[in-house]
Amino acid sequence: MARLPDPNAHVRWSRLIQQHEQSDLTIADFCSLHGFSTASFYHWRRKIRSQASAQREFLAVEVSDPNTSNRNVIPSRLDSRPPPKATRRAQHSPRA
Repeated sequence: MARLPDPNAHVRWSRLIQQHEQSDLTIADFCSLHGFSTASFYHWRRKIRSQASAQREFLAVEVSDPNTSNRNVIPSRLDSRPPPKATRRAQHSPRA
């Protein structure tokens, strides 16, 4: 029989991960101190970060026309990552 997910686990792990980030301990030492495996720590950290990232993915933007009283709310993709760097510069050859 499959176990049901613990509804408090997400909150508990979020707090533990924040505690680790504020500590000077390595992940291995922190996990040993609190009695859980590093695999569990990495699993929950990845899960929490991906959920937080998904929540920040879209941002509603309010656009108003200063000449009218019309306002529109437009969903916009929020991407905090910088644009990818070019891997190779374009080589220009003189045209004949």
